[in-house]
Amino acid sequence: MSKQETNDSSFKTKPFSRVVLECRNLGYVFPNGKVAYQNINLKTFQDELVAVVGPTGTGKSTLLRNLSYLIPPTTGKIFLEGKEVRHPSSSI
Repeated sequence: MSKQETNDSSFKTKPFSRVVLECRNLGYVFPNGKVAYQNINLKTFQDELVAVVGPTGTGKSTLLRNLSYLIPPTTGKIFLEGKEVRHPSSSI
C-alpha cells in the first residue's frame, strides 16, 4: 500500500457488531458414502458479505443446502443469531 492509502479513512475496517450465522464442525456425507466436506467452522457477522466459491463438485451447493437445513448436515451444528438451527428456515 502507498502512504496515501494507509492514511485514507475509507480503507479502515468497519468493526462487525455481532455473529449472525455460525457453523461448528459442520460436515456432510452423501448416502453413497462420498464426503462432501468436513470440519467446517465459520462465523459470519452483521453487515458482512460472504462468497462461497470453488470448482464444480466441491460441495458449495451442498453447504448452502445444509446451512438452510434443506438437507441436515451429517455432523456439526449451525447457529442463527445464537440459536441452534434444527429445521429448515427461511431466515437464512
